Amino acid sequence: MLIVTNLLKRIKFNTVYDESHMLHGKGVAMTLKKVLRLDKVREEFKFSKVFVEECTKLLPKLLTDNRGCFLLLQLVEAEDKNVIELIKAEIGEELSRTQMDVKKTKGGELLIETALFSL
Repeated sequence: MLIVTNLLKRIKFNTVYDESHMLHGKGVAMTLKKVLRLDKVREEFKFSKVFVEECTKLLPKLLTDNRGCFLLLQLVEAEDKNVIELIKAEIGEELSRTQMDVKKTKGGELLIETALFSL
């Protein structure tokens, strides 16, 4: 888990749609998706919890991009109450302010449709 935490500390999110965006790297989104899928069966040592705790201030930047919205949705689907509350607290205001822009992507649309983010 220490290795994962150290990797997360190095992640940098850019809001520009280019290859420097962390989620646009080859295989990054798919790898995160597969790791987060495992969180549904784990009781402890959840990747979603570590990710949200280490990247809390960067979560609103995920709303600017389709892959980022899907990542937020996958974090919510891991069904950890603490993770969900942290996400809601961190992106709630930004989501309500930029809801129309977020809805332009399929990931954003699905994120907004979830009952968790009905504002």
